[in-house]
Amino acid sequence: MKERSKMAEEKNQVEGIKLIYDFLKHIITLCTGSILLLSSFLHKLGSEIKWRMLAQASLVGLIISMVTCLLATTVIVLRAEEGNFKHTDGKEATAETVFFYTGAVCFFLAISSLAIFVCANLPARQPSTTVVGTSARS
Repeated sequence: MKERSKMAEEKNQVEGIKLIYDFLKHIITLCTGSILLLSSFLHKLGSEIKWRMLAQASLVGLIISMVTCLLATTVIVLRAEEGNFKHTDGKEATAETVFFYTGAVCFFLAISSLAIFVCANLPARQPSTTVVGTSARS
């Protein structure tokens, strides 16, 4: 009976680690896409940018988030390679926790900055109101 509960606990630990790994992969993907979105948005705005500091903060936050999430996935892969899925109190567990939370917090702050930046700059590019088929002489 103890052996069965021990196997179930190990299986739950493995599933938990898989969920964390998938979460980190999604954050990395969203960071990459957000950086591309931000760069194309800055390219389209040109010199009409408002609140440039938010764009810079967003870019820095996205890069930090992406790097720390990559480091956390590396630690997870190294632990998996060793077959070490138990709760450890060593350097690996501390590094994984620090990287995980740093990446998640930086991602949240960067996406918030990006959303505010986009909302502040959307009205900057108003489409032309010229109606097709009218003349200027009227």
